[in-house]
Amino acid sequence: MGSYFEVRMIPQLQPNEIELIDWADEFAQQVLAPNAQQWDEEAHFPPEVFEQLCQRGLAAMLLPSDNGGADLSYVASVQIFERLVRGDLGVPFALLLQNNTLRSIWLHGTSEQKERWVPRLVDGSLIGAYVITEPDAGSDAGSMKSTAVSLAGDQWKLNGQKWLLSNSPVADLFVTSVVTQLENGEAGGISTFVLERDMAGLHVGQASETLGARSLPVGDLHFEDLTVDDGHRLGEIGSGMRMALDAVNFARVVWGGIAVGIAEAALEEIIEFLKEREQFGRAIADFQAVQFQLADLACKIEAVRSLTYRAAAAIDLGSRYIELGAMCKKMAGEMVVEVTSACHELLGGRGYLVPHSLERRMRDARLALVADGTTNIQRLVIARSLVGRR
Repeated sequence: MGSYFEVRMIPQLQPNEIELIDWADEFAQQVLAPNAQQWDEEAHFPPEVFEQLCQRGLAAMLLPSDNGGADLSYVASVQIFERLVRGDLGVPFALLLQNNTLRSIWLHGTSEQKERWVPRLVDGSLIGAYVITEPDAGSDAGSMKSTAVSLAGDQWKLNGQKWLLSNSPVADLFVTSVVTQLENGEAGGISTFVLERDMAGLHVGQASETLGARSLPVGDLHFEDLTVDDGHRLGEIGSGMRMALDAVNFARVVWGGIAVGIAEAALEEIIEFLKEREQFGRAIADFQAVQFQLADLACKIEAVRSLTYRAAAAIDLGSRYIELGAMCKKMAGEMVVEVTSACHELLGGRGYLVPHSLERRMRDARLALVADGTTNIQRLVIARSLVGRR
């Protein structure tokens, strides 16, 4: 498929994609933005709003339309997230997890598994969570300790703990990575199982308090002698790490769109404030030093937007995108933290008062530094692509 340097063109959006992007923009303005501050203060996840997004096909952005999906390109999908997060981060991020849960089942599931779970994930009657992280296995996911031991009669017994799981407090379905041990005692590598909330032995923890994206519920899971059959195993034994990394790599490009949306909304908000706020007899926006600062921030946003669209185009064109995705995630996280912090600082003393939408966006931005791989992990992926693993 060649080097990521070969990707030059960004595919043109189709009319149905433009229509959905415009709808997402309107939804962010009319539904998400007016409620975002209250959801943040109350740490409230609005299931009815999430279901509205699913009803538009946005839980299955890449799925073919005859299967209930939106049949979008990845370039269009990224732009939809870019628009949605201008209103709120938590609910759109829950939607990203829904897409990843559904995508894994669609790509790796049997026909029975697809028939059982895909339609209800598409319409939002089931909420999905992607379960990888453990207390001692974050960036080093391969060191996870949760296990699935093979029993007689195609049965598996799961034990362990998962942690820092977005969507888990409200999820009905958990795509879960665990270390498998075969019946003969041999190691089976990391495999993936689909777990349902009401299973005996599955304990869903309460939502944790978080710094930002507080409308996104985050919690933990415990497995205690949880027994499932092979009908809940997703894909081949030992394919779980590849499946998990595919989901993570996929999400990293979306983070570019998320960062651009948050940063651009913050920049627009502070510009309006600076035009109205006067000091020394004129609007703060008229001071050249401030104008230069705003210009620098705008350039950084556009640079990440261009990189994001190029990475998304690489996926659509079937080109190599893992390195581009890591570049995208690294640059996006650094940019959105810098832009939101600068915009918040330009509020002056007002910025020290809470609540404020720019204070909320500044807290939300921190998630971009750690979700789906920290900034240093992105550097590691990029460096290895350049000089090889050493």
